[in-house]
Amino acid sequence: MNLHIRILGPKIAKTVLLFDRSVAVANKYFPEAIVEISDNSNEFSEHSLLFLPILEVNGEAISRGKLLSEEELFVKFNSILPENERVVAVEEKKKKPVRKSLFRWPAVLAAAALLFFLSRYLNSGTDEAASKQPFSIADSVSREFNYSQNGKGFLITFLEFGSTNCVECKKMELVMDSMRQQYPKRVNVVFVDVRDHHNDSLTDYFKINLIPTQVLLDAKAQEFYRHVGYNPADSLSLIFEKQLNTSI
Repeated sequence: MNLHIRILGPKIAKTVLLFDRSVAVANKYFPEAIVEISDNSNEFSEHSLLFLPILEVNGEAISRGKLLSEEELFVKFNSILPENERVVAVEEKKKKPVRKSLFRWPAVLAAAALLFFLSRYLNSGTDEAASKQPFSIADSVSREFNYSQNGKGFLITFLEFGSTNCVECKKMELVMDSMRQQYPKRVNVVFVDVRDHHNDSLTDYFKINLIPTQVLLDAKAQEFYRHVGYNPADSLSLIFEKQLNTSI
């Protein structure tokens, strides 16, 4: 279902700003939407300036006289779509210092980083400054998913960013199960729940804005594929096979 968004009102600052915000939201979340602005007085002459501009979506007025924020516009636009077509936006989060981010990672990554930190500290001698350097998320991702260095036998990492209460994400659960069964020793399937704040660092690092999102990493932890939305098992299998053939 496509969205046809129209802003009706005289071209004053309030009207133009609402139009600009609508365009920004459409470009980010609803790329197929059409956004228009009209100052044709025949379309709104019966309304007082207090009730202008008018925001219409698919011919229905959903707001009058309000300068909605981008967050409010996203909610209104999204609510018009059928439930199975709605976009799930990841809440924007403030970047937190890298020093703290390790404690919000899954336990396995935090433990690996901690062991590495301790080994450097014990072997550094008098080089105290070097031993206190914090680790970046990139370092932790590399240590966990760079199979050419950590000795794990996988060739691909399949990161599925999603949520347990998202319609499209639930469909991806079956796809993940299928990939685990089809590539048990070659593909490491990892589900990342973006609603779990322990995963904030990983979500921020991969710049996830919409879910579900699939990110594939090669054996050296380098991203080679990304897709937003539901991705059927047969399509992913083609991507996996192509990458696995190049890894031989």
